[in-house]
Amino acid sequence: MKRYILISISLLLCSCQAKLPVNVPELSDGNPTTCFVGTEGVNKVIFDEQYTVPIQSYKIYSSGETPAHDPFAWTLKGSYDGKKWVVVDERKDQMFCSRYQEILCPITQPSNYKQYRLEASTATGDTLVLGDVLFFDTNLNANWEDFKYPEIDYEVIDPETKGAAIYAGLVQNPDEYMRYHARKVAEILFYSANISVPLKSGPVKY
Repeated sequence: MKRYILISISLLLCSCQAKLPVNVPELSDGNPTTCFVGTEGVNKVIFDEQYTVPIQSYKIYSSGETPAHDPFAWTLKGSYDGKKWVVVDERKDQMFCSRYQEILCPITQPSNYKQYRLEASTATGDTLVLGDVLFFDTNLNANWEDFKYPEIDYEVIDPETKGAAIYAGLVQNPDEYMRYHARKVAEILFYSANISVPLKSGPVKY
């Protein structure tokens, strides 16, 4: 009887491992409006593209759901054979300033892993929803570590308007949202953060 129980438990564990989501199309289509809906607690997703070059950075996007469903903590692991997994990057206390927003994560010690596994959870254990998870063979943060973000003084002139309500639903942290886009614009205009053109700052009213 004991042997039967052990065999049943072993088969159950193997079955659970086999059901891990692999290469979810919604996570790699470059469109965060299509999303992966996970479960409560820690979610594990495998990216098995048999990568041929080291991944040096990756982006995680929030979805269009409420912030309660955003990933709050995650660990990215890499594997050469799909059996032994090594921690590649680990993040805690992550907050998205808006819907469909990316968080860029450079990898400090990249290696020629063939597969990656993301283990992520929300802040309060709600169902996890991810917009996108994209991998890059270059460090997208290179030359931008010293970017000087402008100071933002955001003010809603008329919070009772319909437009203000829509904006508040999409953007949870307006100051951080504008700082984030200030860098995105700078990345388009310049090659690095070592620029001599000052970015003017001042009040922004809506």
